[in-house]
Amino acid sequence: MKFEVNLNKKNYRLYISLEGDSTFAGLPTAKIKSYARAIFTNHEFGNDISEIVYCIKTVFRNYRLRKLEVAITESKFPQRATYIMDDLYTYEASIVLSEQEGFVDKVEVEYCETYGLNIKATNDGCDLTDPTMFDTVMTFIEQCKYTVDNLKDVYPKMSLSSDERVLIEIYRQFYKTEPDFSDKNIFLYFSTMIYLLEQFGIEVFDFEQYYAAAEDGIECSEMETMLRKLIPWNNEYYFVKLNDEFVEDINTVSTYVVRYLNKSNNKIDSLKKIGLVHYATFGCLTCQFRNLKNIRKMCKTDISEEELKELIVLFNEVIDNITEKE
Repeated sequence: MKFEVNLNKKNYRLYISLEGDSTFAGLPTAKIKSYARAIFTNHEFGNDISEIVYCIKTVFRNYRLRKLEVAITESKFPQRATYIMDDLYTYEASIVLSEQEGFVDKVEVEYCETYGLNIKATNDGCDLTDPTMFDTVMTFIEQCKYTVDNLKDVYPKMSLSSDERVLIEIYRQFYKTEPDFSDKNIFLYFSTMIYLLEQFGIEVFDFEQYYAAAEDGIECSEMETMLRKLIPWNNEYYFVKLNDEFVEDINTVSTYVVRYLNKSNNKIDSLKKIGLVHYATFGCLTCQFRNLKNIRKMCKTDISEEELKELIVLFNEVIDNITEKE
C-alpha cells in the first residue's frame, strides 16, 4: 500500500509519502486514504512535524509501516523526517540567518539513527558572535533537539479514552449526526456545543473550560487540544450509552439549536452567531445593559436585528424548557 500527498498549505508546503502493509481488516484502504487526504487538506499543522507524523501513523494504524517520509518545505523552518519501519531514521532542518548579495547564511541540523545529531553552519557574512544572532542559532538547535526527541516517541493512537468516547456520544446526541474530524470546522462544532450546554447549566467536564469570542466563533483552547488528538481517528468509534437523564438534558438545548441550524442556508455562519450572540448577551452584558443595540455592538460578527431577535427568542425558549423540567 502506498499513500502520497503534496499540498500547498497556509505558510508552507507539505509532502507525505508512506509505504506499508495491511495487518488488520479494518476500513477499506481507499476510504482510509481519502480520509487522510481530507485531514491534511482541511487542517493546519504549522511547523509541528511531530503532530503530522502522529496523524499519519494513527490514520494508518492498522498497517505495518515500511517507510514514511514527511517534509515541510517553502517555510522559514523547513524540516524533513524519515522513518524506516517504526523508527526515526533521519531528520533534517535548517534556518536562514541572512541573505545578502547572493550569500546565504544558514544553520542546518541533521539527525541520523546511526550517527546521531550533526550541526552545520555556512557563514559567508553573518557574525555569529553577535548575541542576538547567537541566541537565534541556539534556540533553533534546542528546538531541533526537542523535535527529534518527540519524533522518536510518536506512536499511533490505538484506542479512545472513556472521556473521548463520551464526548463523541454527546456530539451524536446534540447534532443527531456523526462527527467528521476531517472537517475544518469540527473545533467550532464541539466548542459551541460544550459552551452552550455548560452555559445552560449542563455540566460536561469536571474541570473548568475557558472560552473566548473570536471572529471564527466561540473558541476553547482546552477543547481544541483534546480534539486534535481525535483528528486522525477516521470515525471508528465504540458506542457508549449515556445516562437517560443526561441525554434528556442535552436535548433541552440541542432541540432548539439543531432546529435553527437546519433551516439555515449557511450552518457554519449560523453556528458562529449562536455562540457569539449568547456570549455577548450573557457573558459580556449585565441585565440593565442587555438590549439589542448593545448586544449587536458586542458581537464579533455581522448580524441583522431580525437574526438577533430570533436568537434571543431561542435562548429564552431553552431557559423556559429547563425551568419547566425543574
